[in-house]
Amino acid sequence: MHALAVLDLSYNFDLVELPEAIGKLINLCHLNLSNTKIRELPAGIKYLKNLKILRLDVFSWFSTELVALHHNFCCATTVLAGLESLENIHDISITLCFVDTHAFCRFQSSPKLQSCVKRLTVASPWFSSLDFRMDHLETLEIVDCSLESINIYFGDQGRTYCFRNLRHLSVKDCHFMTDLKWIRCAPNLQFLYVSDCQVLSEIIGTYESPGTSEIEESHHFLSNLMVIDLQHLPSLTSICCRAVPLPSLKTISVYDCPGLRKLPLNSGSAKNSLNAIRGSREWWDQLEWEDEDTKNVFASKFLAL
Repeated sequence: MHALAVLDLSYNFDLVELPEAIGKLINLCHLNLSNTKIRELPAGIKYLKNLKILRLDVFSWFSTELVALHHNFCCATTVLAGLESLENIHDISITLCFVDTHAFCRFQSSPKLQSCVKRLTVASPWFSSLDFRMDHLETLEIVDCSLESINIYFGDQGRTYCFRNLRHLSVKDCHFMTDLKWIRCAPNLQFLYVSDCQVLSEIIGTYESPGTSEIEESHHFLSNLMVIDLQHLPSLTSICCRAVPLPSLKTISVYDCPGLRKLPLNSGSAKNSLNAIRGSREWWDQLEWEDEDTKNVFASKFLAL
């Protein structure tokens, strides 16, 4: 067992703890504890000097119930300290339930965690806002939160790409959030999933903060976005305040968003990339278009759900 390099314990829903002897697996490089009930890391974790990849996340987009299992997990100072003690770790996926600002500040102020956490699920029913600055983050899920806003850090020159590596964003069951305008600072975003947010009225909207106008005017604005998936958003009226090129967009899926009457498209949007616009026939028939040419361009892409 000392030679074991990969240990996959994922989807063991009855697994609640690891033995201290885990520290004897000195050659372990990859440890997968995704979708388990483990709530803390044993002290022996610090002896895994060769551990490079650690998975501690749950896939909440598919199962809110799994996230509920983690609501007592992950923000204890001992857990964060355990993660910081892993000398060679460079890739962490984790689900965090923040119960106080101290734990979140500890997480945000750790250079080790800032550089190693690539996939993060945040569940925080107690905060109305969070300040984010995570340059290395690739996947972010925000689920079952009382957040009204995400605050982002703008540098001394008023410019930021604080989510410069973010590729996947999922937002679900955030019933106080009104918009996601901060995704302007995620120039490489590829997949956007938003579901069950009762008061969300716009996705991007207008962001009156330093540096964002420059981002929006850049040809890179949402240039990598491939998938937009919107479900059960009763207050949604706008994805973006204007038409944008979206040169990489492949699919738009809209389900149970009765107030969304216009897509951020004109006749030059998503040229040679868009495969499908999915939604109900009733929703499609009520869409408003910039002009008749735009409607004709995209009519052949519609697939009724």
